[in-house]
Amino acid sequence: MGCLTCRARRVLCDDQAPTCDGCRLTGFDCLWPGSTAGSEAPSPPPPATDRARLACSICRTRKIRCSGPIGDERNGTCSRCQRLSLQCTWPGAPPQRRRKRGPPTHLEPQLNVPATTEKEDDSGVLPMRGVESADFSSLPEAPTLSTPSSWDAILGNRSELLLHVQSYFSTVHYYGFLTFIHEPSFYQLLDKGAAPRELTLMLVVCSLHFANGTPAALSRACTVYSEVFKTIQDNVFQRNDAVHLMTLLLARVYEAARGNFVASWTMCGLIVRTMQFLSLHTFDETYNTQAPTVRHNPLLKPEALRRVAWAVFYLDTLADTGQHGVHLVTDTAFRIQLPCDEASFVRGIEVETARLHDLRCSVPNPLTALSPNGEGPSHVGISGHLMRTAAMRRRVLHFDSLIQHSTDSSAKILADLADFEQHLRKVISDLPDDLAYSDHNLFVQARRLPAFLFLHLLRHNCFLMLAQARLNVCSRDPSLKDFALSVCRERIRHAIPVSRIVADIIRLGVNCSPAVGVQAYTSLEILF
Repeated sequence: MGCLTCRARRVLCDDQAPTCDGCRLTGFDCLWPGSTAGSEAPSPPPPATDRARLACSICRTRKIRCSGPIGDERNGTCSRCQRLSLQCTWPGAPPQRRRKRGPPTHLEPQLNVPATTEKEDDSGVLPMRGVESADFSSLPEAPTLSTPSSWDAILGNRSELLLHVQSYFSTVHYYGFLTFIHEPSFYQLLDKGAAPRELTLMLVVCSLHFANGTPAALSRACTVYSEVFKTIQDNVFQRNDAVHLMTLLLARVYEAARGNFVASWTMCGLIVRTMQFLSLHTFDETYNTQAPTVRHNPLLKPEALRRVAWAVFYLDTLADTGQHGVHLVTDTAFRIQLPCDEASFVRGIEVETARLHDLRCSVPNPLTALSPNGEGPSHVGISGHLMRTAAMRRRVLHFDSLIQHSTDSSAKILADLADFEQHLRKVISDLPDDLAYSDHNLFVQARRLPAFLFLHLLRHNCFLMLAQARLNVCSRDPSLKDFALSVCRERIRHAIPVSRIVADIIRLGVNCSPAVGVQAYTSLEILF
């Protein structure tokens, strides 16, 4: 039958006398037929308008039944908020500010919330998945509406945001291994207010740090990054998608640039595992490249996803200066085609290139022909040639790091290094005329100068690493003293062009990747 209280409230009673669970949780007096606590049944439930006043703001926002205040009518806490350790707010009480968890509405669609008598947060941000929409005003670190965060100031100023995005795509985007964001699609999403928030903020951070570089800009980049990193960190174990991987790549580049090598090293492992989880290194075999997946997100074009995988490969290749045993991926595991030329990528044209390795060869070596039919270079841009050169440099460094543990004779090791040199010269000879280093191509490649200059620095650095490996062999055998002198002259011959490239960088005022400074230092120290 149920207690009189539950019957009056028209709720299900568990018939547990003397106090049922419903009355115990809500704080009402549990009255039963024939009890001595009172001969008359409790009053009927209040009308709808009165029940609305008895519901706290959190329950009304969530559109769920509220038990009403337990204790004092104004200062009590409903059973649900008490169970979740939330702070109740009631009609007539001073409105509580909810914690702002994101930027204004121009980056994400606004959630339609029914109007209430209390003024709601106008940030327009969707609640995080798996987290209740609750009042976070009790947290001391929560920013209030009167003190907007740094990213709110940037994202709220559209003209300033566009300047930062344009600055990113003219500098950092062409650092050589970060060309995975499809520029036209990103601008379209930005105009529609649907650009990924964290990715947009990382573009701003990189623009402030790399493109601007003033003390004020560096400080502002650090402030914005410290705020957005909390969200990136929360998403590490909650999201495994390509857009989040793009964000992690930019965050890793920023951490390394500001000298936080512990964070950048840890992020490198997270990035590689996320890429492997998404199977991007086998994208052409795992996914249907003809499927219209870009309808959901135009940033996820097949070529963009391949470029994300190659960016991960490049970062893993340069980890710990390329020493053997520290890498998480192998170049033979990348069964995807090389990045196409930048013009085809920007225009959204899907073209076919060849893979990094020609698997038909008995000895794995860098690609011997850049077109699928083996007739010469085809549709491979600066990024593709950069990946080939980085892969060749990695093989040389791996071999060099193993020389000290090798039991082969010096003649055998030098013969293997001669084979490496043949493969390297094949990689260099496949470079098309429009990517050869000349004053004319410095003008032709004006928009992509950071990647163009870095490609040629890395080419010469490969020969320098090869010469260093030969010197390590000569140090084991005193009879190779004369050969060592010829190797030293060979190193100088490749270090001189590096000095010319550095002079052109200074003369033209090119904003280059910090990796350019590392490669230039490695080369120029030979001349001093």
